Amino acid sequence: MPSFIQGLPNWFLAAVTTTALFLVMKIMVTGQQYEIEEAFGGVAIDFVRLEREEDVNTKDRVKRPSRKEAEPPPPPPPMDQVERPDIDPSNIDADFGLSMGLNLNAPVDGDALAIVRVLPRYPNRALSRGIEGWVLLEFTISPIGQALTPVVIDSDPAGIFDRAAINAVRKWKYRPKTEEGRAVPRPGVRQMITFQISKD
Repeated sequence: MPSFIQGLPNWFLAAVTTTALFLVMKIMVTGQQYEIEEAFGGVAIDFVRLEREEDVNTKDRVKRPSRKEAEPPPPPPPMDQVERPDIDPSNIDADFGLSMGLNLNAPVDGDALAIVRVLPRYPNRALSRGIEGWVLLEFTISPIGQALTPVVIDSDPAGIFDRAAINAVRKWKYRPKTEEGRAVPRPGVRQMITFQISKD
């Protein structure tokens, strides 16, 4: 029998083996790519989660564009309010309100005018407990327009808002009263400051 015919089974077996090896390699390569894609997807998820944690807890060391819009700033705390007292106007030289801002042109006595009025700081203890009240002060306007020696005439509730009102009045500035072209002291100026929590 010729040698070619005798080796035919060997050639057939080699072809089948080679084909099977190629199929096995293809399956292994395809499966490996799938596992790599799955593993890469898992890493991407972890990276996003870590980035969010860094945004909350630590400073981001690498500059990158923000993934969310900047949150609006929190609303400012309620402003202390100074309002017109419900008492006899003849006993008080000046008053002002905060419904539309400070009235800086309210006369104190004649040509003595307030030009700067600093709002008092609402005491934290009163604010947290929802306490409102008022303080009636008396002070002297100096020839250079300073509010000197403010003292508490009356307050309600007593002692809660006294210090805040005094500290605020000491920062006020006035155009002093003048007599015959000279600036003179203006003693006995009374001012009531009302503390109210905004209802808005």
